[in-house]
Amino acid sequence: MSVHRVLLVVCSVLLIATTGWAGSIPVAVSPGDTSKLALIESRCPTFSWGAVPGAKSYELVVYGVEDDSEEATPVLERSFPGSVNGWTPSLDSCLERGGRYAWNVRAVGQTKASEWSPLSIFQVAAPSEAEFEEALRVVRQYLARGGETEAETAGGAEPSSETSREASDEAPEPLAPPAATQLSVDGNVDATSFTGDGENLANVATDVELSDHKDLPDDHHTPPTSLPPSGAAGGELAGTYPDPTVADAIARDAEVATAV
Repeated sequence: MSVHRVLLVVCSVLLIATTGWAGSIPVAVSPGDTSKLALIESRCPTFSWGAVPGAKSYELVVYGVEDDSEEATPVLERSFPGSVNGWTPSLDSCLERGGRYAWNVRAVGQTKASEWSPLSIFQVAAPSEAEFEEALRVVRQYLARGGETEAETAGGAEPSSETSREASDEAPEPLAPPAATQLSVDGNVDATSFTGDGENLANVATDVELSDHKDLPDDHHTPPTSLPPSGAAGGELAGTYPDPTVADAIARDAEVATAV
């Protein structure tokens, strides 16, 4: 069945289901053409239509059209305030490359709606050779980074032999590794310095913790102001510091003095 025959079926269904309105039918301006298939480049075309006096809102429907099907499937349905006469789909609602589409719009009044505008048909152009080559280059880089293994793990699908051959025909451009923003290490690490404030370092003592444990470098390297005595004792003392004893002669004199 031809595209035009499919569109006639869609129009008939819409006209039967539409409640008439005295207001004018909005004119679909772009994209597409009501008499022939128009080719457009953008996957996210701006849909625009003529304003209808007294319209409170507008309803727009975009259909996907297949040559071998009698059905036209709605792929986008939107409603807009009466002050709006154009709309560009967001990236997540863009149309497919190479796809054929038809769209129309109607005005909605206080209680009734107008008839739908004649369907405008268009086809989104297939990717250019330059776009195809760029997409192929990205795929090759992805496969070179191990994306092929990741895809098998996630979905269980095996890469086609054709894709593997293409990936091997041309060496991929080397990719610079991303800069590290966080370091995670198991076990003990000896280091003399690091950059940053250390806020995200885990299991590393801070200055306060080191002070609590008397482990600051200043506690070990500050020169002392006095030293304890050491070496051999002399005079009335015998032995060595730090534990000298009283000399034997001194001890005897003390005993005699006590006895007298």
